[in-house]
Formats: sequence, structure tokens, C-alpha cells
Amino acid sequence: MAGKGKAQGKGKSWIKPFIAGKEPVKIDAGSESAQENGEGISEQVDVHVPSIVTGRSADLEALVGMYEGFLRGEDSTSYWHRMKSQYTGQEIHDFADVMEEYSLLDSFKGSGTFLSLLLARCDEDLTLEPRGFDFLGNGYNKGRTIEFDGSVGDYVGRDMNFGKIVVKGSAGKYAGHRMIRGELVIRGDVGDWLGNQMSGGIILVYGNRIGNGIASKMDGGEIYLESPGLNLETAKNSVSDEMTKGKVYLRDKIIAFK
Repeated sequence: MAGKGKAQGKGKSWIKPFIAGKEPVKIDAGSESAQENGEGISEQVDVHVPSIVTGRSADLEALVGMYEGFLRGEDSTSYWHRMKSQYTGQEIHDFADVMEEYSLLDSFKGSGTFLSLLLARCDEDLTLEPRGFDFLGNGYNKGRTIEFDGSVGDYVGRDMNFGKIVVKGSAGKYAGHRMIRGELVIRGDVGDWLGNQMSGGIILVYGNRIGNGIASKMDGGEIYLESPGLNLETAKNSVSDEMTKGKVYLRDKIIAFK
């Protein structure tokens, strides 16, 4: 966590607890307290308080605690009743900044599931850094627009039921999986199983590369492959034979319909 332990650098030590709004504190690195921390250089050093620590509210600290439990493998559904009924866009941005501190953990990539719980409690349009998370926009049902400014992992827009999700980069496998309503826009390439088991809504893909198994077990809705560089043969070969209902377009022409 930011702000814990000793600062990196000769003769420097963090002061705890942090106090928001205070000026940098000068400490004598050769003082008794500094020597206890393994320092022994008699010099004056400036200690700047990291804003990510001083700016944390009680609500943000509560979210971080729940998030740490999620990363340890606790069931994310247990947090639903512990979270606030409403989160502002700023609160979500602040939390997303803190999430980056955990980026080296193996479980970090699945953090989209936890973040999606917050998105479901926000009534604002948002633009977020996706960090390659899986399950972003999972179950999204707000009539708002969520933009992910970069590439996402697998299962973006899974179980989406309302609103609009825009991915400004590429998406992994199973984009729009079990999508019910709403609009999913992917500006870049997309992996296998696009629109798998979707029953409604609209998916638009603008990238030149598309995966296999498009519309597998699709039971409704529409998929639009909009890239001018995508040829008809590639597009048709990418559509699954297991499509049961719906439409797939290559630009303005239907290439699969049941």
C-alpha cells in the first residue's frame, strides 16, 4: 500500500499518521527516531505526503478493504449489501487509481468483476482506464454510457441489460456473452465467441481482426462488423453454425440471419 514503510532513498523516513493538507515535514535523519529506522545521516530532508493516502475517505478505505478480500478469493456477491447504494463518478475514479497498487497480483486481471459492482451503482456517464480487466461491464443495466479508454480482457459486457459500453481498444474472448439489451461498441479487434448466447441488444465491431465462433448459440440481437478492411469470406467463415436466431451484418449487408 502507498505510504507504508520507509521511503526509498538515503536518510528518508515516512511520518505516520499522515495528515492531509499539511506542509512537508523536515526531519533530522540523524535523530534518535531516524536511527531506530536504520538511518544515520545527519541531514535535513523533505518528506512529502503521497496524495493517494491523504485523500482517502472512509468510504474509499471501506472499498479498498472489500477489494482486498475479493483479491484473496472471497465471493464478490457478498459485497453487494455492504456497498453504498450509490457511488459518484469521482468515487469510482478514485478507487480505480488505488486498484493500480495491486497490479502485480495474479488475481488482478479479474478485477473487472468488482469494478462492475460499482458501475451498477453509478448514474453518471464515465470514462475509465480498463487495464485489460476481464468481466468489465458485467451485468451493466444503467441507461448511461461507459467508455473504456483502451483494451479490455475477456467477457466485456457480459449479461449487459441496458445502456452503452464503448471499448476504445480491442476486446478479448466472449465479448457480449449472454447480452440481453443495450449497445456494445468495440473500436478495435475482437477475440473468439463474440456475442455468444446473446439474446438481444446490438454489438458493433470496427477492428480488422475478428475471432471465430461469432454468434455461437445466439438467440436474438444484432452484430455489425463495420471494418472496411474486413472481407466477406473471412466474415462469413467466422460466424458460427450454432447461431439460432438474430442477424450478423458486414457493414450494411446481412451475412447471417435466422
